[in-house]
Amino acid sequence: MVLTAVVAVSFGLAALYVIRSDPSQAEAVLARLAVPDDWQLVEAKLDRGLLLGSRVTRYYLATGDPESVTAQARSMLTAAGYAPEDRHGLPDCSSDHEPPHTSCVVSVPLTGGPWLMQWVVYDRRGAALIQGAPWFAASREDQMVARVIISY
Repeated sequence: MVLTAVVAVSFGLAALYVIRSDPSQAEAVLARLAVPDDWQLVEAKLDRGLLLGSRVTRYYLATGDPESVTAQARSMLTAAGYAPEDRHGLPDCSSDHEPPHTSCVVSVPLTGGPWLMQWVVYDRRGAALIQGAPWFAASREDQMVARVIISY
């Protein structure tokens, strides 16, 4: 009887892992976005998790300053029918970080599938802090890093 319970729980956890780590819904959300032609996709990652969920991450190099790249991301989201969260009077961008850099955030709560999409745009100093990003060294001085994460 104990063995039956252990096997049942094991199969249940395995099924939950498969369901929770399936990236198809997140990929469908990303497919709806008309990413600007001049944004260069440089990395795509899938982090699978059971208890804390999974996430799909994309890194793009985008030309402009953090504010203009963030405005492009916000426009892209709105054009795809998503409603970015109200930041209650706070600006999208902030420069009060240590070490000094500018980052901008646009979040979109999602329903009926993945639960959060978050765009973060980093200036050159902030992007340099991203670990394991060999593509950043090859980027141009006028390129920012735009990262989208869909957590589900």
